[in-house]
Amino acid sequence: MMIAQPSPARQENEEPPGLYEVLSARARELSDGALWAATITGVVVLTAVIVMRPGWWEVAFPFVAGASLGAWGLSAHYLAWRGDSLPSAQRLAMVIGQWFIAAIGTTALIGTGYAIVGILIGPVQS
Repeated sequence: MMIAQPSPARQENEEPPGLYEVLSARARELSDGALWAATITGVVVLTAVIVMRPGWWEVAFPFVAGASLGAWGLSAHYLAWRGDSLPSAQRLAMVIGQWFIAAIGTTALIGTGYAIVGILIGPVQS
């Protein structure tokens, strides 16, 4: 079991951490099992929505964001575990993969926001 360590105190004029910093810190704290569960759940829900209810695509966005958080966390754990023993080409591929996963997660979060606003507004009559 991993125990969360308190974050060091911020300086008075220091900005609070951004969304990416908070999410990456959280992904690093989660266990491998939780990260695998988030990744698998997101992929299963996305597949189910595509196969069974393509019209419900809005439902998949938060699960895709969760899956990308899990995948990013797993890759961060792997990079921390292997450290400098990875060849530079593999390390570069992992870092590029993390950027790609972050882009997918960001897009899914933006899509979630738009889907929520669209549901709240409802159909537009013109």
